[in-house]
Amino acid sequence: GKLYANISGYGKGNTVAVVDCNSFKKTKTLTVGKNPYNQSIAVGNDIYFVSNYHSENALVQKIDATTDKVTSVCKASAIAYDAPKKALVCLYATYYDTAKRFFFYDLKTGAETDIAMTGLRSPQQVNVDSKGQIYVIDNPSYKAPSEVFYYSPAGKLIQGNIQVGYSAQNVRFAN
Repeated sequence: GKLYANISGYGKGNTVAVVDCNSFKKTKTLTVGKNPYNQSIAVGNDIYFVSNYHSENALVQKIDATTDKVTSVCKASAIAYDAPKKALVCLYATYYDTAKRFFFYDLKTGAETDIAMTGLRSPQQVNVDSKGQIYVIDNPSYKAPSEVFYYSPAGKLIQGNIQVGYSAQNVRFAN
């Protein structure tokens, strides 16, 4: 019965509007990390989203839709939901930080398990299909085509360097 709208304010905002779906009226504004990005995932009564996407302070936060409480979850710049694992697949690969990371975040325990970044140079986005297979878009340069890397549900690289065109932004599934 609620809609949550990230308000990035061109990188200066730090709020999420809560809208009642029956009346379509804003009921409150939640304060979150700076620049809540358009990556939002609803799992049960929780909404996960990335703040500060381009910054070394990239952060995943969670809103409990029952209480509207906001909590910090982990440091990541891109996320996807892995339903079979009940985990987030996370990338930390900001423009300003040379420390890059690819990992699972278990939603029940909070445990983080690293995934090898074999071949990835500048991973930007991640998505997971219904079987738990992971796809990462790597944008090594804006002067070269983007590449997709394909991983097993366990996080093992199956195939990489699949060229898909310049500045690819996401992977979507037809089925």
